[in-house]
This record gives sequence, C-alpha cells and structure tokens, in this order.
Amino acid sequence: MAKGIYLGIGGVARKVKQPYVGINGVARKVTKGYIGVGGVARLFYSGSTPINTLSVGDVVQVAESGNYIDYIIVQIGTPASSKYSNADGYWLLRKQVELNGAFSMDSDGDSPANYTSSKASGYIRAKETLYYNRYGSYLKSIILRPTLPYYYFSASTADAAIGSVTVNNVFHLGLAEVGSWFGESSTTEMKLAYFKNTASGRDADPLRIAYNGSGSACSWWTRDAGGDGAYQPGFIANSGRYSSSTAFTVYYRPCFIVPKTIMIEDLLR
Repeated sequence: MAKGIYLGIGGVARKVKQPYVGINGVARKVTKGYIGVGGVARLFYSGSTPINTLSVGDVVQVAESGNYIDYIIVQIGTPASSKYSNADGYWLLRKQVELNGAFSMDSDGDSPANYTSSKASGYIRAKETLYYNRYGSYLKSIILRPTLPYYYFSASTADAAIGSVTVNNVFHLGLAEVGSWFGESSTTEMKLAYFKNTASGRDADPLRIAYNGSGSACSWWTRDAGGDGAYQPGFIANSGRYSSSTAFTVYYRPCFIVPKTIMIEDLLR
C-alpha cells in the first residue's frame, strides 16, 4: 500500500507533502489519513516525524498548558547502570527554568538514610506534579514511570546510594546524571549522553547552565541531597558548578522520558 497522497497535475502524479482540511474556517494540517479497506481503517498517509530521527542535543517542543516550550534531548535509552528501570526512551529536559524557590535546612530531623521521604524531597516532588499536570492528556498517558536512584553526599564521607524511587512521571535530574558528582569514579555510568565528555565534579560546565525566559543564567535544583549535612537538594549554580547552599534563589527544571516509538507531534497532544 502506498504511504502518500498524490495529485495529478499536467498528467503527472505529484506527491502532496502536507494536506490540509478546513475546520470552522481554519485550515488544519492533517497528520495522518486513513481509508476504509474491507471494513478496516488502513493508514495511507502520515505527516508526522518519528522521534527516533532525532539525536542527543536536539530540541523539541512540548505543549505546557497550550504553550509550546523547548526541551532538550539529553539521553536516548537507559544509562549504563543497573540502578535504573523503565527508563529506556528519550529523556527530555526543559531548556528554560522557572518557578524559583528556596529551601532551608530540613527541620524534621531527617538523616541522609531517609532523604527520599524528607521535606526537601517532598517540595521537589510537588513541583514535578505541577509540571506533569500542564501536559496534554495523550502525552501524560505515554510518559514512562522510571525507577531512579537517589543519592546523598557529604564532604566527610564517601558518596553513598540511599535507595531508589519510582517517580511520578516527571522528575529532576540527579547530580551524577549531569556529571557534577564528587565521587565521579563510581558514578560515571550514570552520566547522561548530553553531559558526557564535559566538566565533572565541582568544575563549571556550560552545558549545565540553564536560563530563564529573560535570558539570565539561573541555578536549578537536582533531585539529590546537598553536601555537608544539608538535607535540601543539591543544585547547579548559574556558573554550571555544583552547590548545596540555600543562599541563592534556585529554579526548577523538569525532565521526563517518552518511548522511542512516538512521533514528535505526540509531545503536543
């Protein structure tokens, strides 16, 4: 079956690259066309673009409450680590940051061992839910629910895993995933493709720098705990360096994973 639409012009069949249909006086682009064959609808035209034609570093648009927002492809497939599951897809990181917020030291008496249930973690999860609720119903239905590691770092101890958690569809990247982990030798397999072959640990990295809608460089939260006994999340400063101080205004930068089989137009649905 021919996948395409052709129009006869001057006795020559010319392929129509993109058909339109009039709806309420507005021309709407047709992304897929079907024809009934033997009582079954068969696809005969597709004007959509598979996401698997894109590469790490490419930018795609995602609909948030009707607005088209740029997201960066930062990883394709599961990181080379046993600490992940259900993460085999396209990782999309919001290009711009927003919704700033500051944390104080967690006053709940939490220890590093239960950071994932601490107030600091709760604040991050609440913002992740807020972003998730901005997406369209179809996109929300296909976003993966991965299990991801959480870490805590203290300058006086070795880096240590403190467990994994199945996130609520949308999540913040971890320190090891952006390459800003101090114990780099034990977590290099977790570094996402977008951040590979760049600065590590404390060093500034331009790929880690995020900007707000006004073009100003801003700090952004990660999902891992900060160092030196601070139970708030660590963050990436506006220089691209790791930090755990609460003296700055820090922004949120969500990420989510979609299957490798989707069309980029699905991100707008």
